[in-house]
Amino acid sequence: MFGKHIETRLVNLQTGEIDANCDRACAEAFDYRKSLKEGRALAATDDIASIRRISEQAPVLPRTMKIVT
Repeated sequence: MFGKHIETRLVNLQTGEIDANCDRACAEAFDYRKSLKEGRALAATDDIASIRRISEQAPVLPRTMKIVT
């Protein structure tokens, strides 16, 4: 049921914008571990959670309203 009505998307964590070039299949295939390895390193002063690296993108479930009939 959820698969028909909820769609995963990718968001750019710096801008907060949804990636328009990435469709549902792209977002569902997103590899967060790989993205972290390719992400940017955090300065020690900015890394209060000791995560060391941050991804440029992350999967989200955007809030949309669709009427299903």
